[in-house]
Amino acid sequence: MNNASGALNSAEEYIRRGNNLKREGKLESAIADFTKAIQLERKNNSAYLNRAFAYSDKGDHRKAVADFTKAVKFASDPFQALYSRGRAYIDIGKYRKAIADFNKTIKLYPESPDAYIVRGVAYFYIGKMDQAERDHTKAIELRPDDVVAYYNRGSMYRKKGAIDEAIADFGKAAEFRPEFVNALINRGRLYDQKDDLESAAADYSRAVEIAPSNAMAWNNRAHVHLRLQQWEDARSDLARAESLGFNTVGNFRRNFGSVEDFEREMGVPLPADLAEMLGRDREAVEKAGDYLRRGTEYLLEGEYKKAVEELSKAIEMEPDVSPRFLRGSPYAAAYSNRAGAYLGMGKAEQALEDSEKAIQIQPDFVDAYINRAGAYKTMDEYEKAAADIGKALELQADHPKAHVNRAILYLNMGEFEKAVPDCSRALEIQPGFVEAYLVRASAYTHMGKFEKAEPDWTKAIESDPDQVEPYYMRALMHIQVQKWEEAKSDLEADESRRVEMAAQFRHEYGSVKQFEEESGISIPDEIAELLGGREE
Repeated sequence: MNNASGALNSAEEYIRRGNNLKREGKLESAIADFTKAIQLERKNNSAYLNRAFAYSDKGDHRKAVADFTKAVKFASDPFQALYSRGRAYIDIGKYRKAIADFNKTIKLYPESPDAYIVRGVAYFYIGKMDQAERDHTKAIELRPDDVVAYYNRGSMYRKKGAIDEAIADFGKAAEFRPEFVNALINRGRLYDQKDDLESAAADYSRAVEIAPSNAMAWNNRAHVHLRLQQWEDARSDLARAESLGFNTVGNFRRNFGSVEDFEREMGVPLPADLAEMLGRDREAVEKAGDYLRRGTEYLLEGEYKKAVEELSKAIEMEPDVSPRFLRGSPYAAAYSNRAGAYLGMGKAEQALEDSEKAIQIQPDFVDAYINRAGAYKTMDEYEKAAADIGKALELQADHPKAHVNRAILYLNMGEFEKAVPDCSRALEIQPGFVEAYLVRASAYTHMGKFEKAEPDWTKAIESDPDQVEPYYMRALMHIQVQKWEEAKSDLEADESRRVEMAAQFRHEYGSVKQFEEESGISIPDEIAELLGGREE
C-alpha cells in the first residue's frame, strides 16, 4: 500500500488521495496530487474539477476559473463545471460571464433551482432587478422551501420599496430556517419602518435569543424601546450592543439625527443617562474609550505591561465621566481586559480582583467570567474556575474561548477525555482556532491516541507557523512512537525555534540521557544533537 507522501500508480489514486487531503484542509498537498493526476491524464475532467474546487477553497478564484474551463472542455456532462465556473466568475466580479455560464446550465437542466438563484444574484449585482426577481421566483416554484431564494428575493423587494412583499419573503425564510437571524433582523427593520413596533420588537427578541452576540439585533431592539419610551429596556439593550463593540452613537445619529432631533420628533425628553449614552456629554467617555481601545490592542499583542498602563488610565477616568459610563460596558471592559493583562503577567490576585469588579459592574459580561476562571485556575482553585466557565457558557453557549478554557481545566485535572468535546465544539464555532487544536492535541497525546493528536498538532502549525509549542510537541510525539525522520523534520526548524525547543526539552527532562533512561527509548545521535546532546 502506498504511503501518504509516496508516488501512486494512477490518476484515480491521486484524485482519491487529493480529495482526502482537501477534506483535511491540506489544500496545497491536495492541489499537488490533482496536478499529478493531470500530468498522467491530460484530459481527466475529474482532476481539473477537483483542483478547481481546491483553488476556490484557497480563495484563488482565477485559477479555479481556468481549471473549470478545462473541466467544461473534457466533461461529457459539463453542468457541474459550468455552474461552478459561473460562481467563480461572481467571486471575481465578472457577472456577465457568470450569467452566460448560468444560461448554459439552465439550458442543460432547466429544473435546477440553484442555477436560477445564482443567476439572479449575478443579475442583482449588475442592477437588473426585474431579471433577478424573476429568477428567484422561478427557483421558489421549483423548490418552494428554499430559504436562500426567499431571503434574496426579500432583499430585492426591500431595495425596490415593496415592504409588504419583502416582509413576507423574510418571514418565509425564517419559517423554513427558524434560526436565520438575518431574516429576522431584516423583517424587524421593515416592521419598524411601518411603525409596527410590537412585531419589530418580537423579531429582534427572537434574534438575540438565537444569537446573543449579534450586536445589531440588540441595538435595533433598543431603538424600538426608545420609541415606545421603555427606558430601562432601551438602556439595557444599548449597553449590551456597546459591550459587543457596536457603535451605538453613530448608528443612532444615522437613524434619528441628534438626541435633540429625536426628542423633538418624539415630543418627550430622554432620561439624562440615556441622552448621555446616545451622544450628549460624551467627551470624557470617548477619551476613556481611547485608553480602552489602546489597552485592548496592547493586550492582544501580548504587551501586557503597556496594556495595564492604558487600561488603568481608562479606569482612572471614573471621577470625570458620566454615571452611564460607570455602569456601562466600557468601564467593565477596562477592568476585564486589565484582568487579562494581569493574567498574562502571572499576577493572578490582581486579575481576580479586576474580574470581580467587571462582573459587579456588568453581571452578564462573559469575558469577565472567563478571566476570573483563569485567575482561579492559576491559583489551583479548579472547581471555582469550572463554575465561572459554566457561567460564561450559560450566558453565551457559542463562545469558543470558554470551551477551550474549560478543556484546559480538564487537562489540569487529568480528565483528558472530557477536554476533547469542548475543543471540538470550539472548532465548530470558530474553525481554525489554534488554541483549540493545541489543547485537543494535548488531550489526545495524554490519552496515547497519537494518530488523532498528530493531525491537530499539524493543524495548529498550519494555522500559526511561528509558534514553537506545536512543533515541539509533535516532535516529542514522533520520538515516543520512534518516527525518527518526522521528529527530525520538526526539530530542524529555523534556528531560533530549534534553540527554544532544545531549551524546553532540557527544562522538562534534564538531558537526552535522562529521557532515554526514563522512557526506555534510544534516540538516534542526530536527533539527540538537535535536543542539546547527551551531556549531563
